[in-house]
Amino acid sequence: MTPLTFAPGSEVMSRTIEFDQVNKWEIRDGRDFAVIDHLEAFDPFFLSIATVTNQWLFCSSNGSLSAGRENPEKALFPYLTVDKILGNWNETGPFTAIECEGKIWHPFWPTAIHTTPIRRRLLKSFLGEELIFEEWNETSKLRFSYHWQLSEKFGFVRKVKITNEGNETKNFRIVDGLQDLQVPGVSQRLHLDLSCLADAYKMSEVCCEGRLMIHRLASGIVDAPIPLESLKATTVWTTGFPEAEPFLSRRDAEQFLKGESSVDDQTKSRGKRGAFLLGADLSLPAGTSKEWMMVAEIEQTHREVGSLVGALRDEANLPTAVEEDLEEARKRLRELVESVDGFQKSADLDASHYHYHNTLCNLLRGGLPENGSLLSSAQFKHFIIQNNRELAERFEDWFSSLPESFERDWILAEARGQGDSDLIRLTTEYLPLILGRRHGDPSRPWNKFN
Repeated sequence: MTPLTFAPGSEVMSRTIEFDQVNKWEIRDGRDFAVIDHLEAFDPFFLSIATVTNQWLFCSSNGSLSAGRENPEKALFPYLTVDKILGNWNETGPFTAIECEGKIWHPFWPTAIHTTPIRRRLLKSFLGEELIFEEWNETSKLRFSYHWQLSEKFGFVRKVKITNEGNETKNFRIVDGLQDLQVPGVSQRLHLDLSCLADAYKMSEVCCEGRLMIHRLASGIVDAPIPLESLKATTVWTTGFPEAEPFLSRRDAEQFLKGESSVDDQTKSRGKRGAFLLGADLSLPAGTSKEWMMVAEIEQTHREVGSLVGALRDEANLPTAVEEDLEEARKRLRELVESVDGFQKSADLDASHYHYHNTLCNLLRGGLPENGSLLSSAQFKHFIIQNNRELAERFEDWFSSLPESFERDWILAEARGQGDSDLIRLTTEYLPLILGRRHGDPSRPWNKFN
């Protein structure tokens, strides 16, 4: 029997009890995380992040991933089948390289490539909304880690931290960032069938003193001699690493890592896949850390990019704003799962975790009424227009007389009172759900989610 202790403020009531523990748990910032130690001994496996927003993120334990909003057509990283995502460890998602004492260390690359002993861990929060990847270099005594979280307001948040766990100061050169970023205007089909053509239209530029990368199409992709503007962009911004030099290609970043200079313009790039990498020389005294953040977002308009540029002029408040939005999403997720009895208090944290995620998966598949049985008049009318415009026009006066919100039983009775079979049928069918129909993923490509 293993003593299992829950700290005050954690998601499980504070107490100490004897219980057989199957999984390993760790408390960070008052929250419980499931831990997989010695990740380097595992074959790559697939996992995802839970969210109440329209974002999705499917990730391999080796770091490669697919992510976006709403559906595969709005991808930040390419939406592919699971076998391709698992194999894209060197091409898609985070890229990190560290040169220390004459040796180059690539965190989360296959262990066979490493020339020094390494140790890895993977942590996932109890709620399922945060992933943490950690790797130790046993020779240099450096620990590198990064988090993935999803923010409705800001986008896809990656927090990075490198720590010197040795007894003396470490001087090293680091390159870190994101690669294979998608661009608005390139559909999933176009990416799969004509990716080299799509790449030829891509362009990237850096602004805000290297803190913001804008990735877009130079023009719309069309097989005709007509002008077609591309009016949206993918953005990646960073904070906490002002001394870093930005790079728009992995080749240039690797040249920097080797101490070589690049002849390419580091502020603009054309005809290349999207990448935003930071490079710097760091010196960490024993026991100290360096932290920074990268935030990516898709489908950004001119106005949204302009607002982001303005926010980066005074970036001191940005990390706090991001944390507040992440906390709000975490609170909303808890509330929704609580509403379907997804939490239980048990001395067996594994059993509580299983019950929570079983409930969460059912919720994400089947959905949940947003306000119980209370319905919105505007949304109800929109539903009728979508399904039977002629019916909506005939009952225009009736729709106008409805209150702003009403109970489902009340509107059913009102519809029956009108004596129209189509109106009764559509009113009976109307049940707006949130979070539902999220049962497609790269391991089941025959299911399409939206």
